[in-house]
Amino acid sequence: MINFFTSMGLFICLFCTSLVAQFQMQTGLTYLANEADEFIRVASDGWHFETAVSQQPFVPWGVNYYDPATFHSDPFAAFDVIGQFDSTRTDRHFAKLDSIGVNIVRIFLSVVSFEPELRLINESSFLTLDKLIELAKKYNLRIIFDLINDWEGAPGWESWEYYAESQTIQGYEFYVQALGNRYADEPAVFAWSLKNEPYVRGPDSGIMGDLWPIWVHFRYQAETDLAEAWDDYPRAGESWNQIQQPTFDEFTALNDPGNPRLFDYQLFREDIAYNWTRRLSDMLRAVDPNHLITLGLDQHSAPIKHVDGFYKTYTAFNPKKIAPLMDYISIHAYNWWDNNVGKFIEGVLRYAFTSKPVILEEYNLAENNSSVDELLNSTSGWLHWGVIAFPEWEWQDNLFDENEQLTSLGQDFNNIAGWIKDQIPTRAPDVNTIELDLKQVLTSIDAQNAVYNEYIAAANSATGPVGFNVMNYHPPLVLNLTAPAGGEQWTTGQQVLIQWNVIELEILYNMTVDLQISRDGGINWEQITNNIPNTGSFQWTVTEPASDLCMITVTDHKDANVFSINLLPFSIDIMTAVELVDEEIPATYRLAQNYPNPFNPLTTIAFDLPQSGIVTLKVYDVLGREVAVLTSGNYPAGSFKTRWEAIGFSSGVYFYKIQAGTYFETKKLILLR
Repeated sequence: MINFFTSMGLFICLFCTSLVAQFQMQTGLTYLANEADEFIRVASDGWHFETAVSQQPFVPWGVNYYDPATFHSDPFAAFDVIGQFDSTRTDRHFAKLDSIGVNIVRIFLSVVSFEPELRLINESSFLTLDKLIELAKKYNLRIIFDLINDWEGAPGWESWEYYAESQTIQGYEFYVQALGNRYADEPAVFAWSLKNEPYVRGPDSGIMGDLWPIWVHFRYQAETDLAEAWDDYPRAGESWNQIQQPTFDEFTALNDPGNPRLFDYQLFREDIAYNWTRRLSDMLRAVDPNHLITLGLDQHSAPIKHVDGFYKTYTAFNPKKIAPLMDYISIHAYNWWDNNVGKFIEGVLRYAFTSKPVILEEYNLAENNSSVDELLNSTSGWLHWGVIAFPEWEWQDNLFDENEQLTSLGQDFNNIAGWIKDQIPTRAPDVNTIELDLKQVLTSIDAQNAVYNEYIAAANSATGPVGFNVMNYHPPLVLNLTAPAGGEQWTTGQQVLIQWNVIELEILYNMTVDLQISRDGGINWEQITNNIPNTGSFQWTVTEPASDLCMITVTDHKDANVFSINLLPFSIDIMTAVELVDEEIPATYRLAQNYPNPFNPLTTIAFDLPQSGIVTLKVYDVLGREVAVLTSGNYPAGSFKTRWEAIGFSSGVYFYKIQAGTYFETKKLILLR
């Protein structure tokens, strides 16, 4: 380890000096004494962090902090950060961390300490947290608070199905809202991390089992569609109203590449994870606009992983899917299975985080001598796992030993801190690209291994990071646009109903959507409306210009996930002009027979109005479907005529109908090609 950092010394000095000098030349900024009073934000390059006012670079270089004296083994091996808080020990630990260049600590909080009863806040825990924050400020340490954990036990109101049970999610929302409200103006808080290494459960008969059929009905709408999509439907005893989950063997072994039932179940789990993340991040942002938000993802959140000698089922927290909800991405990676953890992380980053900074939030510097070297241009900050060793838990790779004396690893950590603190991380470009088929990867160990090995080989032969071209990626909750249909014809001024499907599931987020239209086959888009309730329909008055290449999208207003698009273009025509032919007021309403009739493709229709008012004249097919709006507007009394040019319509019988006040009349016309 020492040799590694010594060999990098010259490069480090030149690299950091150049970057800092360049930054100061470009910005004219110098370091300010009160930087600790500023919040941290993501810089304009979307990759590094900076202070919000003085725009000084901030590179997170720190450690997970726990007080080893609070270690307990019940209900499992963990630490009691709040319940056994000792200000003297914490002060001593923070001083030691400050002395070796740490600028950030990640601290695990437990829900039960702050909300022991549903919607009941424990003020004493907040007072303890106040003291802990003051100690961090004393040593210019910023804090990532990891919010939803059970290190100190679990509250009675919390379901074991954390991500799917409505009351539990509401309890979490109350808890994070209380934290956000209290510390919104506290710059010592670097970020809120929603949960440490979240994982959505696999097949069971609990709430997930209840939600699964609802999700399948939403996705496929009809049993015939499901039977066409799943080659194993129906299984014995299965019906449309009793849809079976994949078996545990299918789910844990993942031994059926491309299995559509299993793939849909993975997407279902991803939608549950996405919704949970969105609800809590939205609650925090509503009360605290100042702090960053992240989520502690481990290796198994990535859709690609090596399983030689170690395997854990996919967590369902797809980094690419939840990235739009986060300010930056946190990833945990330990060298548990091979010597390529650095390469692995680079590949994951290129798949998942196309526009977000990345903090390697948990890793072990002792496990891989080249971790920092390889990841300099792949991450925006680093947090080591271990602080102080202690006999009860066999972590030998800590920065301090059980006597709180600096280890050789801690000295190496300190050596890096001296130069890394002020550099500006710059993301390296992709070099190689690997095809990644999520349907294969998420249903097959063999596919994962094959892709992983290909990735490692490409990374080792490349001069830089590796990227993924992802196939079969699904955004959250695809809404299945049902109108307009491909080939349909609309007319300017016509009132049309744009429809899409909405899932009826209590725990899912009540999102708002945007509607957009393209008139050139999907190249350019214009807004129809934005930020409307996701009710499943919107009535729109068709506007110019006309086009035969129109398409519509339904898009999530918050994170711009395109839920659905009608892939077969439809057309918009200009409304036919209406001509006043006689100002003499007729005695009665009249709708004349069109002429010529039959016609191809142009015909004229006349009508009389004995008084002024709103008039609509529409054309319908034999099934009663509206196919054209010839006019819709306010007209004076008089005699009028208009024309219908039926381009793009098939031969057959049509009907035209006038409505003027309480007057209705319908006549038949025939189009012959």
